[in-house]
Amino acid sequence: MALIVVKKTLTSASCYKIRINEKLKAISFGSKFIQMEHLDQANYVRFAYDDEKNIIAFEFLKEETVSTECFKLNKVVTLSSLLNYCNINIKDIAGVYSKNAIEGPVDIPGFSKNAYLIYINKREIPVKKSVK
Repeated sequence: MALIVVKKTLTSASCYKIRINEKLKAISFGSKFIQMEHLDQANYVRFAYDDEKNIIAFEFLKEETVSTECFKLNKVVTLSSLLNYCNINIKDIAGVYSKNAIEGPVDIPGFSKNAYLIYINKREIPVKKSVK
């Protein structure tokens, strides 16, 4: 039997989405988002929060620029520092952010020329299923 090499593909389950998980207090970036935005070379991420506009901004970096602001980019990135520093309740931001809730890359003076924004008020809040 000959070996068949499996290649990475984007399935219908892999969407252009960003998820903030309430239980894990973490953010994950969908593989289609990473691929379409050409972010697969990024190793770090920085976050910012604007409570007046109700947005979370972030940028991806290849190298750690400011060690106190950069988080190692893994499949899931913890948001504990952002939540504590900005006094955010995870329930207020948890959910799924689809393409209509994500903007970028944009220039944010003083933060990044290649930032992405997620609009908290445009998130999809998963409905918890009741067990019968």
